[in-house]
Amino acid sequence: MEHRARKRFGQNFLTDPNTVRRIIDAVRPGPDDTVVEIGPGLGALTEPLLAVLPRLHVVEIDRDLIARLRQRHEPDRLVIHEGDALAFDFGVLGQQLKVVGNLPYNISTPLLFHLAGFAAQVREMTFMLQKEVVMRMVAEPGGGDYGRLSVMLQYRFDMLRLFDVPPGAFRPAPKVTSSIVRMVPKPTEALTARDNVLFPAHLAPGGVRAAGGRADALLDRLGLTARAAALPATLSGGEKQRVAIARALINQPKLVIADEPTGNLDSRSGQDVLMVLHDIARDEGRSVLIVTHDRRVEDVSDRILWLEDGRLRDRKLDMHEWVRDPVCNMAVDSWTSEIFLDHGDRRLHFCSKRCRERFEVDPERYLSHLATHRTALERRTP
Repeated sequence: MEHRARKRFGQNFLTDPNTVRRIIDAVRPGPDDTVVEIGPGLGALTEPLLAVLPRLHVVEIDRDLIARLRQRHEPDRLVIHEGDALAFDFGVLGQQLKVVGNLPYNISTPLLFHLAGFAAQVREMTFMLQKEVVMRMVAEPGGGDYGRLSVMLQYRFDMLRLFDVPPGAFRPAPKVTSSIVRMVPKPTEALTARDNVLFPAHLAPGGVRAAGGRADALLDRLGLTARAAALPATLSGGEKQRVAIARALINQPKLVIADEPTGNLDSRSGQDVLMVLHDIARDEGRSVLIVTHDRRVEDVSDRILWLEDGRLRDRKLDMHEWVRDPVCNMAVDSWTSEIFLDHGDRRLHFCSKRCRERFEVDPERYLSHLATHRTALERRTP
């Protein structure tokens, strides 16, 4: 029985053998490649790919087409993933993937952004899309086609428009010309520190453009403004670690899990990292869970658990001889502290001049947190 194209799935089936050959030549499948085809349809690309590959993965949502494919191919050679490509986890298929497909025009842009999230596991992608979309993907800055799609894809992929496909190559024929585009992920070594921080913003509301200000602010707070345009090969180990922390924070997660965030950092950089994590917990209402051997983290924590004999135990802070820095909540020995400030009838102790300066700029902000953070204040004696 002949399959009728379904408009709701954006189906236009490729039927021109010359176009099929040119696409296969562009994909260059090899017997050792892991290839994924999105939307195999009637099998125009599936058949020649299987002629070269021992196994092919396909993602298909149309149940009738899935039944047709299962009738024609053995499951050990054609692995069918039934469902919506927009929700499919391409990461489960391994590394160095080659992804190919005639993408439905009605979901092409969100599907490209979804696939961008798996760029680290992709070797290259070859897609057929509406020509207008491809022209925006590969547009040069300053041109009429250059825009959000260009910016969001070009900083992560090298892209090349290969050739056009006329409407007559499909059944039913679309009303527009199509184009073939190749997308090759840029190695992370080719991304600047700022681009690395921004990469997860692909998947966040507003995308990279909306996250630009947050990225610059994070880089500044972590002492990396001057290194924003630096490539990974020129960054020190500590700088790379701070870039990774900024990248983890760019999408403003409700829960931040940090594994040894101050490891490999000098004391000043370590303090900067702790202050950033401390500030987002207190000022932005997010939770921060830190796993560390760095005893300094205890001083800015609301709760401390330690692992002993396979069990987590709750440790209470001993406040008998210690007072709290009202800015960073770090424990300070009031008997030996040399950095303090008399405010009203209170003497406030600080861990550093930097914290005292922050307090002096906006004392009411920090005084309002004293009760919340169980800050012990030493009464000033006459």
